[in-house]
Amino acid sequence: MKKRSLILYGLFAFFLTSCTDDFNEINEQPNALSSEDVSAKFFVTNVQTGLFAPNRFPYWRGPIIHADRYAGHTAFGYSANWWSDGLGYDYNAGYTGAVYGWMSGYNSALTAFTNFVKAGGDLENEQYYAISLIMKGLYYQMYSDTFGMVPFSEASDPEITTPKYDTQKDIYKGIIAGLDEAISLIGNNTTTGSGAGVLTNNDLFFNGDMQKWKSLANSLKLRVALRANGATGDDFSTSATAEAISSGILVDTDALIQRDTEISQWASAVYGDVWHNFFGGGHWNLAATMVDVLRENNDPRLSKYAKPSKGGSITISKPVEGENVALIGKHIEFLKDHFDKSGAVYTLTETDDDVTITMPEETNYVGAPTRANA
Repeated sequence: MKKRSLILYGLFAFFLTSCTDDFNEINEQPNALSSEDVSAKFFVTNVQTGLFAPNRFPYWRGPIIHADRYAGHTAFGYSANWWSDGLGYDYNAGYTGAVYGWMSGYNSALTAFTNFVKAGGDLENEQYYAISLIMKGLYYQMYSDTFGMVPFSEASDPEITTPKYDTQKDIYKGIIAGLDEAISLIGNNTTTGSGAGVLTNNDLFFNGDMQKWKSLANSLKLRVALRANGATGDDFSTSATAEAISSGILVDTDALIQRDTEISQWASAVYGDVWHNFFGGGHWNLAATMVDVLRENNDPRLSKYAKPSKGGSITISKPVEGENVALIGKHIEFLKDHFDKSGAVYTLTETDDDVTITMPEETNYVGAPTRANA
């Protein structure tokens, strides 16, 4: 009995050893990705679209429906629009909060990407880290320009649950410092590496061309410097401007996400046709506040933003009954005052029965009255 037990034990030990030797090989999936196959490039697209192609909720409710109207950039010109007139002149925390939630939340995705590619990260790569620094600059320039003081220096520290709000000057200087580091890291590099690490069409801006990323860094540095120029406490814009231009800004290339018309405008608002398909809420027009500033400063962007008035003649019959009989005089004065402030060339002829306005064709840039009721 004892002998048989020893034999069985010996056989069991033999098979156990054999099984252990082959176990890892047998259970290794032959077509699985290894650590050498994983690349930071697969994260770049989401980092770009998360900032520049959010879904419609924050993008429309904040910048378009509320903030642009509140700032006098756009105005409704359609009496049946179903967005509150008050959004043009009365602050609404709900609409602004939608934007703040999107912008503050973006930091999580950017920080995760940065931690992957920084020194010591699982996907450590200097070129991808340079990209993360440039995206951080783009993000905080937009975030701070929208809300002023925001968490910056302590925002990505997991040990700090209530990060301090930095001044816009400190944020701007921090952006420039990050861009300078990115420019240095890129140097003369044209690609992000080799093999699976090469960034190509996952990069929606430049298809992985690191010299264009370097030019983007300089262009953003120039933008930040120009916006800070002349502000109280500015002590960096002059040198930053000169450095950016001498290092090389974007000249014949845009950092542009090409629109894909197959993507639903509801899921990714930046890809969709915001202005025309969203017809029930608007007839959006550029507002006089914005048009007047561009026109009075001979700003070449005016013709890119706006089309001149078609011109021609229109006759408005005066009402013969109702409350507008008493108000028509005020309406006409409002119209004349608006045209005069807009520097428009026109003639206005009034009789007891009607008013005729004539304008030359394709001549006047007249913004819609800002914050007018429907």
